[in-house]
Amino acid sequence: MLKLISFLTVVIFILAACSVTTDTARSNIFKNEKIEAYFYVGGFENGRYVKIDNNILSYGVRSFSSDIKWVNIPLKHSDLLHLEKTFQYYDIQEWDKRYDNPFIQDGVSWVIKYKSHRFEVNSRGSNSYPPNFKEVMSVISHDLLKGRVFQ
Repeated sequence: MLKLISFLTVVIFILAACSVTTDTARSNIFKNEKIEAYFYVGGFENGRYVKIDNNILSYGVRSFSSDIKWVNIPLKHSDLLHLEKTFQYYDIQEWDKRYDNPFIQDGVSWVIKYKSHRFEVNSRGSNSYPPNFKEVMSVISHDLLKGRVFQ
């Protein structure tokens, strides 16, 4: 009986250790990974830019030929994980490389570039958008930029 209790104690200890290791691995998914991202939305005289490098989000606004004013926002690993899960949920890795509306010459253009070791996205457009574009832009605006406009 004592051997059975000892055996069960060891099994419970191992299972608990595996659970902690898995949770730690999930939360540390981006600690040693280089994430590169670049997002742009704008028109002829203005634009909004987001760059992510080394867990720093740089947000810039340009209007009427002024210099871009950049704001740096440190990102947590959970922010990057949320962004990537959003991209996967909206299946943006399946977006086409180009979305263009040839009937509108002046309007809004956009770019999304994202690279991690899990997947890469390089998509852009002018006055034409892929499915779920607004939802993805909303996540960038509200979750990453903490309410700053990026649309």
